[in-house]
This record gives sequence, C-alpha cells and structure tokens, in this order.
Amino acid sequence: MKKLKDMKISRKLISSFIGVAIITIIVEAAGLYGVGSLVAAMGNSQGRMNSLPVISNVISSISSIQIESCNATIDADTNYQNLQVVDTDQKTFEKYEQLYKTNSNKLLSTVDSGEWKTKLQDARILYDKNFEPQMKQVFDLARQGRITQANKILQGLRACRGKDQRCLQQLHGLSRSGFQSE
Repeated sequence: MKKLKDMKISRKLISSFIGVAIITIIVEAAGLYGVGSLVAAMGNSQGRMNSLPVISNVISSISSIQIESCNATIDADTNYQNLQVVDTDQKTFEKYEQLYKTNSNKLLSTVDSGEWKTKLQDARILYDKNFEPQMKQVFDLARQGRITQANKILQGLRACRGKDQRCLQQLHGLSRSGFQSE
C-alpha cells in the first residue's frame, strides 16, 4: 500500500490505463468467442431450416405411398377382376415411389451428420429391399386374382409400420415362401 502512495501520479495513471486495457482485452476476447459461437449456431440452424421443406416432401411422399397401398387393398377387394384398376393403382404407386426416392436423395444431400446419414441410408435400404418388392408382389398377385395373398402382405406391411427392421424381414421371408401357392 505504501508503494502505491509513494508512486508518482503519472505512474499511477499509466498503471490504471494498462489495467483497464487488460480488462478490455479479456472482455473483447470473450465477446469475439461468443459471436463466433453465435455465427456457427446460426449456420447450423440455417442448414436445418433448409432441410425442413425436403423432410416435409419425404414425409408427404411416404404418406402418399401408404394411402396408395390402402387404396390398392380396397380396389383389389372390390375390383379384383378389373385389371385396369389394378394397373392404375400400380402406376400411382410407382409415381409416389419415384417422388419418395427423389425427395429421399435430396434429404440425404442436406444432412451433415454421419449418424443421421447412416440412419437415412438404412431406412432407404429397408424400403428398397423389403417394402418396394413386397408392394410389387402385391400388384402381381392382384393381377393374378390372388387377392387373399395380396391382402395378407399388405396387412403385414401395415402391422410393421413404425416397428423395427426384423418385422419387415420376417414378412419378406413369409412373402417369398408362405404365399407362393393358393
């Protein structure tokens, strides 16, 4: 304390200004770090916002496929002898299927996270290997007049909605073996 009293006023002022400058630099560094974090967070938010319309399109096309598969069941039950109805349902299904694949690819291109890319790719593989072939089999069976088997596959697909991959794989095994003859 005595040292401070013994110092000249000019030294006291210079020491004070240096102290204030050091505090200012520390506050400025913390502010710059905060601004950098904010800019990064805004970039992430913008990326997520850019993918929202794509996610909406994927969900919409999946819903359309689900609706079309329900319509195919109803049409198969009521118009199983009219192949034109089955062909129309199949063309509509194929249109929505292509829309889903296009939107799914767009969504995959907007995702940066490796974990989510893997999840989306796994969902697409599940669709391509299980759901799509079974729907094609449903239309083939309906065209052959084998409505009971077609409906069993569709009911199995509906039962698997929202469940894990094993359910669809078991159903896929059934459709390849259990429904071959009527």
